[in-house]
Amino acid sequence: MPGTFVAAVWSRQSEKQELHPALMAKSKIVADILEQCAVMGDLHHAIAAGVVTRADVHAELSEIVAGKKAGPRIGPRTNHLR
Repeated sequence: MPGTFVAAVWSRQSEKQELHPALMAKSKIVADILEQCAVMGDLHHAIAAGVVTRADVHAELSEIVAGKKAGPRIGPRTNHLR
């Protein structure tokens, strides 16, 4: 649903997955730590499925908190905070 915010957390193991990769492909992705998320959890599975790349990640959480990048906004996309 457009404008939906999803906070998927605690998938800190490479085999765990909470979200389907297709959902990740339609989302504005914010990672807590990109390097970590790219090798475990939902982002890892979406990258492995070939539907997103590290470059598709909008920002790391620290970049939003520091004001370097804008946070997710309600709009026509599903926002996914990883």
